[in-house]
Amino acid sequence: MTRILLNGYYGFQNTGDDALLAAAVLGARWAYGAGITLTARASTIPTFPGSRLVRAAYPTAQRWRGERRVRLWLEAFRSRAILFGGGSVFHSRDGLEKVEHLLRLAGRGPHLGAGVSIGPFRSAADEQACARVLRRLTFLGLRDVKSTEIAKALAPGVPSELTFDLAPLLLVLDRDRRVPGEGRRGLGLALCDHERFTNGDLRREAARRERLGSVLRALDRDLVEEIVLIDFNGHPHKGDSRIHTEIRTMAEQAGIPTRLVPYDPRPLEVLRTIAGLRAMLAMRLHAAVFGYLVETPTVMLAYHPKCQGWAEQVGISDPLIHDSVDFDPVQLAAAVELALRGRAPVATLPISAALERARRNFPRLQTDPRETEDRRAAGEQPL
Repeated sequence: MTRILLNGYYGFQNTGDDALLAAAVLGARWAYGAGITLTARASTIPTFPGSRLVRAAYPTAQRWRGERRVRLWLEAFRSRAILFGGGSVFHSRDGLEKVEHLLRLAGRGPHLGAGVSIGPFRSAADEQACARVLRRLTFLGLRDVKSTEIAKALAPGVPSELTFDLAPLLLVLDRDRRVPGEGRRGLGLALCDHERFTNGDLRREAARRERLGSVLRALDRDLVEEIVLIDFNGHPHKGDSRIHTEIRTMAEQAGIPTRLVPYDPRPLEVLRTIAGLRAMLAMRLHAAVFGYLVETPTVMLAYHPKCQGWAEQVGISDPLIHDSVDFDPVQLAAAVELALRGRAPVATLPISAALERARRNFPRLQTDPRETEDRRAAGEQPL
């Protein structure tokens, strides 16, 4: 049976990455066929249709130093191919050199990048390391225009295509999704402390909180039944609970009822929660993607060029896109009220088109199940 290693930022209690893993599992079976064994580069597997068919590459707790690294190497050696499923995975030399090592250990592939983005790079060494990795791939499905341009420059011989984020494939898995518009209630907030976990300027976080407090005080109370704060990241130190707890206090001081939704390892349940909202204010990119998929009017706080790139790709107009710090509270409050009233401009890209583009990340690939055995017979070692 062909073994495929799924590589991404999986298993870190992040709803967006959980969605990417769920989509990668579905896509792997389209690309490589049903008769495959899947292992994810993670210690825990979130819950979604098909998750029981995926094995974690290494244990939650290491029994000895370096155990996770060694077990990942062994898993790569056992695998026919590596599928890089979604996210910003090709950008830094350190991470890329580790990925290159995994590709050397794995079989001849075909290796696949699906719904990924490339860069930005901080140095020429980062760019060179990325070029070496990309040239080992059979196909690259890229989720934004900039990444497509970089891929064609660094690896012109590798077939690549502007596709889409993988998240729309959740609609294929969610057979029980609610009808958009049915029983909607409340304003959803999905915020994050981006600067804290990227070693950025923490003064920006303080400014964001202050201005969001002004937004809450400016909102028309008659439009907001409640504020629903959704933790898209449940990490104890890098997660969203800290900012949501502080914003919750501000909202209650402004007289607005609140409800906190902690991280849920079931991405489809999070999708359904957002489907039940009247509107969403999203700093987390995949919160905005989820809002788009279930037709919940969403105002974005963009913290990275990828946010603006995604908005342009689906045709979300500027009035709904604001910088994550340098926004005018009055203008942001007006945009949120527009969304709550159901009068916000809608995305111009049909969801059916986004789903088809996401599907194109997984072309049908040909594999030779004898290759790993041939490598072993030649005496190749995994370490």
